Amino acid sequence: MNSEEALRIIEAAVSSGKITRVGSAERTTKAIFRTASGRHFAVEVNDMSSRGFARQTKLVFEASPDGVLLDWDAAANILGVETTDRQLKSSAYMLQGANLESGKQMSAFVSNEHALKELIEWYAQSAASQALPWGPDRAAVEAAMDIYDKLGPDGFKTEYPQFNEPKGYWVRPSRDRPFLLYPSKPIAAIALNVETLGGGWSKRETAASLLHNAGYIIVDGDNAPTPVPEEQYPHLIKGADRIRACARTNYIAPARDRGDASVTIIAGKLHNEMGLSKSWANVCQALRGAKFLEYASVPAPDETGPNASTTMTFTYHLDQRAIPMPQPVPSATNLILYGPPGTGKTYETAAEAVRLCLGELEAAPLLADHRRNDLMRAYHTLAEAGRIEFITFHQSYSYEDFVEGLRPTTDEVDIPLEQQEGASVAPVSGGFRLRSVDGIFNAYLRAGAFGSWRRQG
Repeated sequence: MNSEEALRIIEAAVSSGKITRVGSAERTTKAIFRTASGRHFAVEVNDMSSRGFARQTKLVFEASPDGVLLDWDAAANILGVETTDRQLKSSAYMLQGANLESGKQMSAFVSNEHALKELIEWYAQSAASQALPWGPDRAAVEAAMDIYDKLGPDGFKTEYPQFNEPKGYWVRPSRDRPFLLYPSKPIAAIALNVETLGGGWSKRETAASLLHNAGYIIVDGDNAPTPVPEEQYPHLIKGADRIRACARTNYIAPARDRGDASVTIIAGKLHNEMGLSKSWANVCQALRGAKFLEYASVPAPDETGPNASTTMTFTYHLDQRAIPMPQPVPSATNLILYGPPGTGKTYETAAEAVRLCLGELEAAPLLADHRRNDLMRAYHTLAEAGRIEFITFHQSYSYEDFVEGLRPTTDEVDIPLEQQEGASVAPVSGGFRLRSVDGIFNAYLRAGAFGSWRRQG
C-alpha cells in the first residue's frame, strides 16, 4: 500500500468526522491530521510532481503525549505494522502544538489498509488515555479563585512563581469577586492540583480549553470574550452545549450557592457575556430546552418578553431542591446466583451486597476488575458495622431443616394458630396433620439476629 492509498483511507475518516485534517491539503510532502482526542499524526506523501507518491506508507506520531510514553510495543504487535524511533527533522512537521518535531516522534510503516485503520484507532485511544480524565469542577475553580483573592496579584505571584503573567487568556469568575478576571493557567492548575499547565486552546488539557469546557468564559486582559476557535479544535464545546454550560456555571450554580429561591437569565445578557454574534434565538432555544433543564436540574422556567429576542427572560425556581422529597422504601431483593464451584459466586455475592448497601453511584467504582481488594475491604467494613451478614447454607441441610418445612404430628390438641410462633397447621388427613415448622435460618431471623426483620409473604 503506497501513501496515495493511505491518504484516501484517512480522508474517508476525515469526512466521517473521526479525524480532522489540520495541515494544508495542498502540502505535497506531509499531510498532518488530528484525532478527536487532540493528538496529531502525519502521513509521508513525497513530492508528487517529481517522485510520485511514496511506495510505502509511513506515519509519524506524537511519541509521548503529555510526556507519557505510549506503549509502542503494542503498536508493533499489530499485524502489518513496523515501528521505529528514528527521529526525523523536517520543517513540514513544525505545526504549532502538534509535537511532531524531531525528538518528539515515533514512526511506523504500514503494509495494508486493515493495519492502517487499526494503528490509527489504537493511537487515538491510547493518546486519549494520557489526557486528564476529568476537567476542573466549579467548586475547585472557585476555591482556586479564593486563593487568588486572599493573596492578591502580587502575593499570588510570590506563592506560585512557576506561572508567568498571562498574555491573552484570562478567566472571568462565575460570581461577584474582588477582581474582574483571573489568570487562567494557574487557576486551572490549582483546581486540578497539578504543578503547571499549558495555556490556550490547542489541546483539551490546556487551561483555556479546560475552563471553557467547564462553562467559564475566557477573556483577554480587557475582560472582553476571547474568540473561541471551536471549528479548529473539536475538543472545545460549542453551540447549544456551550450555552448550557455557561448558563449553569455562571447563573444556576452561583444562585444555589447563595441559597436563592430563583434566578433569572436574560437571553441578550448571556449572549453578550459569551461573546456570541446574533445568536439570541439559539440562546433562547437552549435555555428552555429539555436538555438544559435536566443538565441544570431545574424545572421549566417562567418566560417573559418577545420570543427569541435579546430581552426575553427565563426565571428558574430553585427552592424545590431544598424541599426534602420522600424516599421510596426499597423493596426486598431476592437474587439467586448459580454455577459450578470456583466460578466466582462468593465474590459476586459480596459485590452485590456492597452495591445494595452503598447504592449504584457510590459502588460503581469498586466494581471495576482492578479494584477487587478495595471492594472486599468495603464489604468487610459493612459487615463489621452490622449491615451485611453472610450465612452459608451447608450442603448437609435440606430446605426443610434450614428454612422451613412441614412436620407430621398426631397430637389431638394443638395450640391455636394465632398463638403459634413460626408454625402453621394443615388440616387432619389420614390420622395425622402437617405443621409448618421453622428451620434454623428462620429461627435465627426471628430471634432478631438481623435487627428489625419482618417476614415477607
